Parts: sequence; C-alpha cells; structure tokens
Amino acid sequence: MDNVSDQFSIKYEPVKAWVLLKGVREAVDSLDSSVEESEFYLEGYDMSKHRRLVNAHPLSIQEMIDLSTLLQRSSEVQNGYLKCAGILPLKVLHVNSCGAGFAVWYTLPQEVDLLFSEGLDIPSGRAKVPGMVWRASKQGLQVFAFKGNRRPDMDTVLFHAPFFNTNVSGEVCMGNVRVEIPENALLEDFILLWEKFFWGSYFSHPAGGFDAVSMDINGLWRDHMGSGKCFPVSFLQRSSINFSKLLS
Repeated sequence: MDNVSDQFSIKYEPVKAWVLLKGVREAVDSLDSSVEESEFYLEGYDMSKHRRLVNAHPLSIQEMIDLSTLLQRSSEVQNGYLKCAGILPLKVLHVNSCGAGFAVWYTLPQEVDLLFSEGLDIPSGRAKVPGMVWRASKQGLQVFAFKGNRRPDMDTVLFHAPFFNTNVSGEVCMGNVRVEIPENALLEDFILLWEKFFWGSYFSHPAGGFDAVSMDINGLWRDHMGSGKCFPVSFLQRSSINFSKLLS
C-alpha cells in the first residue's frame, strides 16, 4: 500500500489589503431632506514586511483586474466544491456544500489493507471491517461503524469505529498524513481521497477516555488480522451520536 504522507502545502503571506469606504450625503433636490444617497470607494493598501498596512491609494486598473479575477476564481471554486460530476453515487447519504461544507457517506462491510505501527505488535495486512459511516469536511474526518450490510437510514444505530487513532466523537487523528483536499474537489474525488487517507495512514495509538470495543482493542486486532473472518460486530460499542447529530 502506498504511504500517502508525502503531500505538499503552500504557505500564504499577506501582501495587499482592500478597504471599502462608504460615503453618505443628503439628496440636494428632494422634498424630503432626510433622503440619502450612498457612494462607495475602494482603496488599496500594500503590506509592509512588518505586516502593517501602508501606502493607501486608489486602485489602479491592473489592481482592479486582479481583484476581479480573484473574485471570479473564488466563485468558481465555491460552485465546484462537493458538486457531483455525474449521477449521485449510491454510497452518498448527505451533502452540504454551503460554507465549509461536508459530506456523509457509507461503506458496506469489506476487506481492506490495514497498517499498524510496530509498537502495537499487530501485523499489517488485509482484514475484514464492519460497515462504516463517514462524515468529512476539508478540515477533518469522523468515522462510525454500523451493523448489517444494508444502506443505513436515519434510524440506524451508530457504533464507535473499532480502530485506533479515533476519539469518542468519531474524529480521526491522521498522524503524520498530510491531508490535502483541493478547494474545488468534486464529490467523487472528495470521497475517494478521504478513504485513501484513512486506510493509508498507520494506526498507532488507542484514543483515550473511552472503550472503542468491549474487549482489549489490541487483542481484537491481533487475533483478527489475517483470519479471513468477518469482523466480530458483537464487540462494537454504541455511540452517543446519532444520524440527526451527524447531519447537523
């Protein structure tokens, strides 16, 4: 399995600021002297090396073109984020593309490659995992388990995901994996990337403060890896989070 930790990030530095000024004046020729007209004025500032606004000036033609291009690009990014390229995938349960946006989807019980850190003394390899419900935004991922092999609905009971690196709220610590989600990621790519990041990361530590399963999690995975057996869902622990909370 490929290690997906080799990702790149871009550091952004402030270089310019725009300030929108509003001027208000009374209408000159009106029976009602309280009627007002508004005028707007856009002023540009450069950023000093100490990150202070300097050199206030009216926008040049080139600056207006650059600003217009930037706003247009932002609109295009927002319009593309979490949009579906074709027919909505059957595994998708919910999509909210407003603001930061998030998607909820599920996977049925399957066999996957799992990676474990050496300190756990659990062999990496293939194993069967239970059905899972995934909720992700650009900033983070939550995972839960469910019993059965049918599409979940609002009444489906969610259980703690029986994995390391996951806390009581289902939030996943991605460890040394650098998560990079494109600003205009289509829904299909968004889901594919998050599943790749999750299965491509090393499970290294149990989350503290709660029991993800009803037995020792190290022993469970040590016995289960390479067994070829279905995941023992009887050991799953019910989560306090339900679908109503997950979709909010």
